[in-house]
Amino acid sequence: MPGRGRAALSTVLSAALISGVAAAAVVSTPTPAEAKVPNAGTTTTTLAATFRTQDQSLWGPGNAQGPGTQNLELFDESWNDSAEGGSYRDGAFGDEYGAGGSISTSGRVGMSLDLEGMDGGKVAVNYPVKVDVTTPAPKSFGAGDTIEISTSPAAVQSGAAITTVEPTLDAVTLKGTVGGRADASFEICVVDCGGESATLFHVPQTSGQIFRVSLEDLRSVSPGSPADTYCFGSAEKTALGLTEADRPTRCSGNGGYVARPNPVVSTTTNADGSLSASGTDTFALLPISAMKWVQRLVGDFPLNKSIDIGPLDLSWTTFDVSLNTSAQRTEELDFAAKVDVTLALPRSMSYRVVTPGGTQVSQGTGSSVTLRAGNKVLVDVPTDQTTAFSVTPSLSLAQPDLSNEVTHSVAFSGLMKVLQAALELDAEIFTIGFAVGPAYEYRFSAPSTDITAVPMRTWALAGFNAPTLAPVQIVPAPPPVVSPVTVTPVEGAPTDLTVATFTDEVTTAVPSDYAATISWGDGTPTVPATVTGKDGSYAISARHTYEQYGTYPVEVDLRTRPEGNLATNHVVTASSAVVSDAALTGTGLTNNTTASGQKVLIWANPSPAAPNNAVATFADANPFGLLSDLSATIDWGDGTAPTVGTVSGGVGGPFTVSGAHDYVELGLHTATVTMTSKGGSKASVSTATLSYSNPASGSFLLGGTRATGAVTYWGSQWAKSNGFTGSSSSLKGFANQTAPACGTTWKGSSATGATSLPPSTVPTYMAVTVTDKVTTTGTTATGLTRGVVIVRTNPGYGTAPSQVGTGTVVAVLCGTAG
Repeated sequence: MPGRGRAALSTVLSAALISGVAAAAVVSTPTPAEAKVPNAGTTTTTLAATFRTQDQSLWGPGNAQGPGTQNLELFDESWNDSAEGGSYRDGAFGDEYGAGGSISTSGRVGMSLDLEGMDGGKVAVNYPVKVDVTTPAPKSFGAGDTIEISTSPAAVQSGAAITTVEPTLDAVTLKGTVGGRADASFEICVVDCGGESATLFHVPQTSGQIFRVSLEDLRSVSPGSPADTYCFGSAEKTALGLTEADRPTRCSGNGGYVARPNPVVSTTTNADGSLSASGTDTFALLPISAMKWVQRLVGDFPLNKSIDIGPLDLSWTTFDVSLNTSAQRTEELDFAAKVDVTLALPRSMSYRVVTPGGTQVSQGTGSSVTLRAGNKVLVDVPTDQTTAFSVTPSLSLAQPDLSNEVTHSVAFSGLMKVLQAALELDAEIFTIGFAVGPAYEYRFSAPSTDITAVPMRTWALAGFNAPTLAPVQIVPAPPPVVSPVTVTPVEGAPTDLTVATFTDEVTTAVPSDYAATISWGDGTPTVPATVTGKDGSYAISARHTYEQYGTYPVEVDLRTRPEGNLATNHVVTASSAVVSDAALTGTGLTNNTTASGQKVLIWANPSPAAPNNAVATFADANPFGLLSDLSATIDWGDGTAPTVGTVSGGVGGPFTVSGAHDYVELGLHTATVTMTSKGGSKASVSTATLSYSNPASGSFLLGGTRATGAVTYWGSQWAKSNGFTGSSSSLKGFANQTAPACGTTWKGSSATGATSLPPSTVPTYMAVTVTDKVTTTGTTATGLTRGVVIVRTNPGYGTAPSQVGTGTVVAVLCGTAG
């Protein structure tokens, strides 16, 4: 089933049945609650078709033959019994007179019908059914989704019927069986008694045809007689001993008849969709009032007779009968079938057939699938099937089983008496008479006796059509329309990026109905994306960090998320990311603070002088920034052309800019460092430099407690100005043998009234040694360097002690001063 929650789109799918079978379409629109579930919108198409078969054998598969000749016993009765009787009177002389006697008889009488040469017999079935086929509503699924096509159990419609054409026959033959014996013995008493005995009749048992009605006779009916029926006329009534029936018959005058059995079946549709049909035909009715037909078998059968035995008259009746016999033929048929639905697909597709409860019945791949009505099929729509396609349904019958059973039943009622005798003696002086019997009496009371004529048979009925219906349209929703969005992140910064937006005709879809991935184009793995939005408009985004600036191709893969299957509705969109260079931030380096409190970078002249020549440091906002992307220039602030700085540092920084420069004019300057990235970022930072130089030779000295503010570093009053007395008073402030350096011992020459020769000029900003003590040994003065300061020198210096060197301490290079 498709993974996007779909809104039902009302539509009507018409299905016109080929070969005259009608089809109609009904669209179901889901409620809002239904619309939240996958495949909420469905379309139901009603397939109505009629299965027909005709001219099939009524007796079995193929050309199964009819039952042939069938015999039906109407009645068969045997007896062996006796009776006695008489009449006696007392005479005047103590004697008696009269007569008496007995009779005995045994025998058998019966009648049957032969249905000769029954052949043929056809059956036809008309089986109209309705099957509902439910498909996804148009645009309620996408290409690549698994869709459900469900079917309802077949519902049998009105007009379902089983009809039969009963077999023909060659003739209907009435047969009989008769035989018997009767004996009588009598005595007569007139003063004395005397007797006689006699055999009344003895007829061997004989069977044979009473009469035969051919098919031509059956069909040569008189006007007003039913088809294929032979109604007994007066001739048959007289010859056979027939009378009118005790109920209305198909013949005029309620006469008896024989006919070709032709039960007309009526059909009932059962709850399970099977058909049951049954019909009954009374094909023979014989109202018997006399046994004249017996004489057709044995000739002069003594039905009623009298004889004289001397003065004795003996009469008897062999049969006294009143019998109504009827024969019926009942046909019972059952038809049960299953309806299969075959769906012709436009191309080969994978499918699974399942029951309503989800149990798998079959699976496969092909351009058609057959399922039992009531089941459903899950079809995997190919990913490239983005346009509407047709599914052509056809119906067929599976297991079309027909059962048939034929029974005959005989009903008869009446009374039969066998052998009744009467004796009469007519003497001159008296008359004697009496009756004996009947010797055997039987009352028929069998309302119905069933006889299986054709046993139950079941076989697969052939010849059914397979109605094909008009195609049903199945319309997938087009894939979502994706629009790429160019993103502009900054390198090195984790950023939530919306790389694409898309619209979907299925406006009820929620973000969880989609699955999206993004390939960022920078060599990193493809990642899942987040889908947001509603009402048919959505966005695709994810967080990503680009390590370097540049333009990258971004690929967005959007799929709808089906139920339990891999996503297949697939849209790939090319987007791009334009990654900007991260910002650079600079910091000017300082390593000292002037006497006025200004932070400065002390810069020795000539360069190098500052540690590692470092002028500034720069931070890159990109933690993945590369040294190779960076370059720097340094404007030294003294009017000279900027120089190229040296950039150093690891991935992500910080990065240090170093340089070398000799200031023409010493003192305070503002140096500006500019860092430039290949990605376009640029930053500048300024720092104050304080440049100075050492004396051309040696080092000027300052007393440790006086080395602040305005100072005297040379002159005849140097010792006094710097707080030295005694032997150090001969020192004028210059040590010719040691350059300024902290932690060292300075050394110079001194003599009374003379000193070592200082340089002819001094730098405008000059390093001066600070010492706490002067030790003189001969003409050599020494002391420990307490610190080094920078002195901004004043004009007026000269090499003569009278040309006093003065200035101002602006910074302490090292150690301590003051």
